[in-house]
Amino acid sequence: MYINPTFVIIKMADSHNKSFFGQKNALILDSPSKNTSFIFFTCIKKKENGTWEKISKNEGKKVKCELEDMVMILEVLSQKSDAWSTVHTFNEEKTTISFKWDKEKNHTLWLNIGNYSKMLNFTQVKIFKLLLKHILKEKIAFATVPKNLKPFEKTNNNKQIPVKPQDFFEDKKNNDLIVVEQVDVENETSNVKAIITGETQKALLLLYNGAEEVWTPKSIIHSKYESTKGVTQTFSIENWFLKKNNIK
Repeated sequence: MYINPTFVIIKMADSHNKSFFGQKNALILDSPSKNTSFIFFTCIKKKENGTWEKISKNEGKKVKCELEDMVMILEVLSQKSDAWSTVHTFNEEKTTISFKWDKEKNHTLWLNIGNYSKMLNFTQVKIFKLLLKHILKEKIAFATVPKNLKPFEKTNNNKQIPVKPQDFFEDKKNNDLIVVEQVDVENETSNVKAIITGETQKALLLLYNGAEEVWTPKSIIHSKYESTKGVTQTFSIENWFLKKNNIK
């Protein structure tokens, strides 16, 4: 007898942020948008006065990991590899990143970012693995789509039908529950006025609305600009970045 499957509509979040705290150290995983091909890891520690370092004051250590890094980290989390390490370079500063299982303590994983170390226990490893696996699937489905394409397809009568990224879902054979994603689509970019106050090979230091300087990756700027300092220009910048940095 055939039983109709149950469809459940789940509204997915565009970003993810999860903190893993210990007694003296903490790890923060941040995915700013499913449309970006990277995530951030930030390590902070407790100071001698008992307070925690604050990211808002540029304390702690923050690194950016791409899709390839996420794949290798998952290899370790799935215990297919005992360890993995790499070196990231930003503004000529090199940072070592490593994930390694503790051979003396079962189900204990060590994460090292520069001079910061964080131990993840059994439950933290489980949550970290599930979250990273979900984020990776999410980014493969959305971050690899050309920027000039929207996650919609048009029918002959010009109605728009959401395209469902089936790669999100596990094998549904013999399952009665089918999960369908409902995607919120925002404008990809917005125009903002800013002044260039600094520049590296991959980023611009922009003074937005005369209020705050923010390092902005060139990869998310979708308009032409002059590399002239002190001149107000209009930049077309991806919305997730503007939203994350409260830029209007």
